[in-house]
Amino acid sequence: MSMLRSEELMFESRDGGSALVLVADDEPYNLDLLDRILKRAGYRVVTAATGAEALEKAHQTHPDIVLLDIMMPRMTGYDVCKEIKADPATIFTPVVLLTAVADTEDKIKSLDVGADDLLSKPISRVELLARVRSLLRMKELIEEKRREDLERARLENELEMERFRREEEVNRRAFYKEVIFAVTNGRLLLTEKDEMDQILEQRFQPAQTVELLNARSVSTARKVAEQAGQVFGLSEDTLHDVVLCVSEAATNTIKHASNGIMQVGTEKDRLLILFQDEGPGIDASTLPRATLMKGYSTKVSMGFGFTILMELLDRVTLQTCPGGTRLLLEKSLVDSDVDMEDVLQRL
Repeated sequence: MSMLRSEELMFESRDGGSALVLVADDEPYNLDLLDRILKRAGYRVVTAATGAEALEKAHQTHPDIVLLDIMMPRMTGYDVCKEIKADPATIFTPVVLLTAVADTEDKIKSLDVGADDLLSKPISRVELLARVRSLLRMKELIEEKRREDLERARLENELEMERFRREEEVNRRAFYKEVIFAVTNGRLLLTEKDEMDQILEQRFQPAQTVELLNARSVSTARKVAEQAGQVFGLSEDTLHDVVLCVSEAATNTIKHASNGIMQVGTEKDRLLILFQDEGPGIDASTLPRATLMKGYSTKVSMGFGFTILMELLDRVTLQTCPGGTRLLLEKSLVDSDVDMEDVLQRL
């Protein structure tokens, strides 16, 4: 036994034990001999005395390799091999046909039915085990390749689905942008991050910044907005509108997001007030309701009453995504007779 152990390689089956070999032969002596050789080599063995029994056990036990005597009555080894190779569940199971006379006709027919190898009787123990090892090694390589192909296909499918979801998200947001812009007569502009970056770079120069940390920050934001409005010479009614909008925006930033700030600046004849945070943003599917329904709040987002902002301001520009929201409020200063250079110096 020690000699066998030193020259034979153990193969692991799918369940973690030694490989399972199905052996079929109608001669009890041959069946017993093969059973003993394989078991001494460390393999698990299941036997069958007929072709029909072999096919049944192949479906029941899912062996790692099958050894079939060709000349079995009624259902030959050829027949069993053909059935095994025709079944998707066992198509990759290696099949070795055993024959008393390995002539050319046997070899051709073995290939025709899908056999992986053909051995002549009397069986050489060394050759038998070498063929079994080789076919099991090949089977493992095939299964590994199949696993890799399946994993690659799964990843490709996930990537394709993600690409589809992103395209759908882009298309949906573009549609919402057009609808919202049209419905609000251009007073609410939905933008993407790059667009907002460009708008702020070209138009916004912050003069004052307020951190929005708690309820007291709302009061600070109101005061800063009020002071800015007074410096800009806003009318009392206009100033009231601006402060109300700032209060609404600041309250919701603190309530629904984190690390929020408010910045005040100007652009020619407009007062610009920017709110930004690091919150979860407004989900695209809720954007129409969040921006167009009076008093609507997404709870997990900034939750602005956008209708109030649009009623009192000239334009509201919104950019929102997971990780943060930016809201730019605009109010015209055309009713103010002020020197903007002087204003900026006084802020």
